[in-house]
Amino acid sequence: MKRYSRCRRPAIIWGLFFLVAFMLAGGLAYSQMKELIFKKGGPAGEVVFSHKSHSMFKCPSCHPDPFKMKAGATGGGKPLSMREMMDGKTCGKCHGKMAFGVTVGKDCVRCHKCLEKKGS
Repeated sequence: MKRYSRCRRPAIIWGLFFLVAFMLAGGLAYSQMKELIFKKGGPAGEVVFSHKSHSMFKCPSCHPDPFKMKAGATGGGKPLSMREMMDGKTCGKCHGKMAFGVTVGKDCVRCHKCLEKKGS
């Protein structure tokens, strides 16, 4: 085992401290993010998006493509559509491929929370 001189030990300890702090801060960032509520969810009602439930992915997985960082900027301010998702755009970049699908009538309540309340 290599022994470090006394003058290098503090640098190594501080380096490990900052590494752990950086990792913890990244984990906390998702838990502190609020859910996004898309009011214009079409006939199925509003859509609730949770950053926390997507925390296994890194931010660049979704930002800036397909979603811009500024709220409402994706799609030029138009509401996101199921058609776009089924075409592999917006949420459909992952949903329907490596996450639950976006087939109309099947998994609707997973995003459209008002349907869950109605029992549809």
